[in-house]
Amino acid sequence: MKKTLSIILSLLMIISVLGAVPFSASATPSGGDCGENVKYQYNLLTHKLTISGSGAMYNYNDVDFTPPYATFNVEEVVVNPGVTSIGAYAFDGFTDLYTVSIAKSVTTIGTNAFRNCTILTADYEGRQTDWQTLTAGTPLSSATAFYGWGMCGTDAIYAVSFADETLTISGKGDIEPNADDAYAHFSDKISAVTINDGITGIGDGAFMTMSIFESISIPDSVTKIGASAFAGCANLTTVDGAEGVRDIGQQAFKNCVNLKSFDIPEGVTVIGGETFANCSSLESITIPDSLGTNLTPPENMGTLSPDAFDGASDTMTINASCQSVYPPYLVEGTNRTWNKVHTPTAAAEEDGYDVVHCMFCNEELSRTPTVISSSNNIKDAKITGIKSKTYTGNLIHQTITVKLGGKTLVRNTDYKLKYSKNKYVGTASVTITGTGKYKGSVKKTFRINPKATSISKLSSPKKGQLKIKWYKRTTQTSGYQIIYSTDSKFGTNIKRTVKGTKTTSKTLTKLKSKKRYYVQVRTYKTVNGVKYYSSWSKTKSYKIK
Repeated sequence: MKKTLSIILSLLMIISVLGAVPFSASATPSGGDCGENVKYQYNLLTHKLTISGSGAMYNYNDVDFTPPYATFNVEEVVVNPGVTSIGAYAFDGFTDLYTVSIAKSVTTIGTNAFRNCTILTADYEGRQTDWQTLTAGTPLSSATAFYGWGMCGTDAIYAVSFADETLTISGKGDIEPNADDAYAHFSDKISAVTINDGITGIGDGAFMTMSIFESISIPDSVTKIGASAFAGCANLTTVDGAEGVRDIGQQAFKNCVNLKSFDIPEGVTVIGGETFANCSSLESITIPDSLGTNLTPPENMGTLSPDAFDGASDTMTINASCQSVYPPYLVEGTNRTWNKVHTPTAAAEEDGYDVVHCMFCNEELSRTPTVISSSNNIKDAKITGIKSKTYTGNLIHQTITVKLGGKTLVRNTDYKLKYSKNKYVGTASVTITGTGKYKGSVKKTFRINPKATSISKLSSPKKGQLKIKWYKRTTQTSGYQIIYSTDSKFGTNIKRTVKGTKTTSKTLTKLKSKKRYYVQVRTYKTVNGVKYYSSWSKTKSYKIK
């Protein structure tokens, strides 16, 4: 009993000393005045100090007038809009302070405000020139992460990282047209652009004449690319994603002289004037059925402006349906080639061969000798068309051809199909059972693999390092696998596994400095101890520091 009482008294003494120390995430921060109309709040859990209000902070000194928060362990400082001046000695000696966010309303920083601080990252709402003037001669001038942020739409936010020269746009809704008062001021510091999921449109001229950046990642949530959105982006070589885009404005990619390829997404019905004009480095372009096929009535066909590819590469490959109406005049009089995309029929017997034609243009696609059997047992049949599939969230079926005795059997007349475990990632099966004059059954298995992902960005944060970022896949996915090599054909390579789906980046270290590395990423799902892999992403490369 005495021992218990002693413990209780000790706990009460500790509590009386700690006073208001918070024990949960909802604890009340410490706060007070640090200016005539400026206040501070400090969160003991996050070590974050927030300065809010209007006007200037007090000017302190290191003798008899020190900040009331001077004894706090501050790791992050946020100066909110409305504050115009950071006082002298305001954060002097804050050796644990590593990140600072400053609103553009701040126009002056007092003497020794950040003395003895080592600031690693700094966020600033204003222009680059204003930041350089504001921070000259202070420890903030050497900050290396995000600075340069603000609004570029009603609910769209941009942030510019000077460390890896990346512009990231987050939030929702559309990116506003002509971002002269936004990230355009930092265009000489941007070599890559990432647009996060939630953004729905890219406004007219949104990136026009930003000639430095080389790549952009566009999520499926984006449905519109405005007129002249990327016109004059002379160094743009790669556009990733954009599968949700349905509207591409005129001159959207005009004068993108280094753009290598572009797959116009299925669903786009109009390509306006000079959309790809003067794209002299185009190696390939894909025209979807929604734009160029004549399989539908003429009034339902898409339209492609006659001058959409004026001045574009003379040697590019045009990937389009064999029924597309546009490649003929895009190829005529040039050295371009039309890579016809066919839709195959089921194999049909013809002069002792199984022949596959295109369903629409009737071009012969393959010819194999026919195997004839006199049996009426499905076990002796030639069964084709069973392939690995990709998870969709729906029940997955196969396009199966069953041939027996030189005859192509008819489903539900000569045989029936029964599927098992054919929805989720794993091994599914289909049983083919003879009916009518046919007997016996055969069970075939096939794999359902997870959906693939794609690389959103490559960067080299330090010498000998390569940072890889990719798009998240959470459904029917256990993790990711990375393959990288200095050989573009991956003849010699290294594979790395990233477990779980929360992590969507990986930094590789101890690589060969100044070398170009080629990278691919794929997803995997582990089912009953077996790993099922998606297809590899498109290859991306980066020359590291």
